[in-house]
Amino acid sequence: MARYRTLKGSSYIPLPIKLRSKHAIINVKNKDSKCFMWSILAELYPAKRDAERVWKYKEHTSSLKFDTIMFPVKLADIPKFEKQNEISINVFGFNKGEVFPIHISKHRFEQHVNLLMISDSKNHISAGLMISIDYWGTSIAIAHDIFTVHTAYTDLPKKNF
Repeated sequence: MARYRTLKGSSYIPLPIKLRSKHAIINVKNKDSKCFMWSILAELYPAKRDAERVWKYKEHTSSLKFDTIMFPVKLADIPKFEKQNEISINVFGFNKGEVFPIHISKHRFEQHVNLLMISDSKNHISAGLMISIDYWGTSIAIAHDIFTVHTAYTDLPKKNF
């Protein structure tokens, strides 16, 4: 009998080379199980330099309600977080050079965050990592190739890197 593993984000995992070379993703180097929190804060409070450093976002941890969710965050808990904080969140996966939707928000809040969930070969998906996809910064061309706009959910193309 196969064991069911809940999809959830965990701690820092280095990006695959194909993603790292695009310079379109903020991969916060956390040592705790709060990659979901650090990724959201990295998107909402962009750092001009050293965006991968946790200390850049510590002052913003009280700006959102993280106290009602357990870390590491399960995909099933994201809608609860969205409603409490009025932030819509999409989660995408990456496997064998393709990006695909894992969780598409049912909400359309003014604040919106797109996260990428990756995993390493040792821990598979349960040790996933959520990292921010920078749509609006200097890397818009890369992100635009992957997803046209965050409201066009029905026709999200898979993009080979």
